[in-house]
Amino acid sequence: MDYYKDNFCPTFYNPFEIKQRRRTSPHQLKTLESSFLENTKPNANTRRLLAQELGMTPRGVQIWFQNRRAKAKLQKRKMNEQEPIKQENDNYYPYPDYSSYYDSCLDMIMSSYMH
Repeated sequence: MDYYKDNFCPTFYNPFEIKQRRRTSPHQLKTLESSFLENTKPNANTRRLLAQELGMTPRGVQIWFQNRRAKAKLQKRKMNEQEPIKQENDNYYPYPDYSSYYDSCLDMIMSSYMH
């Protein structure tokens, strides 16, 4: 018998509690992704409103945005590695179409949740 474990009564954080990962639903994901396209770093009030709307905790929304920014950074880095190197005598330098970049990412994410 562990005295501390049996007599520990936290009001906020319990180090003995095993937390289960919460997956976002397709509806939550769509809302979070569209919000991310508008603002990648929402303030506390915006996160609180999103959390209320989606049935999440503000901390859960904050972590989702943090993870999504990391994913966007990685995707951008991968796209930059794939860009062709401009030759001195080239008149044409093809850039990827960034206008549809987020739309294609959102479609890809949503299709993976639908299967």
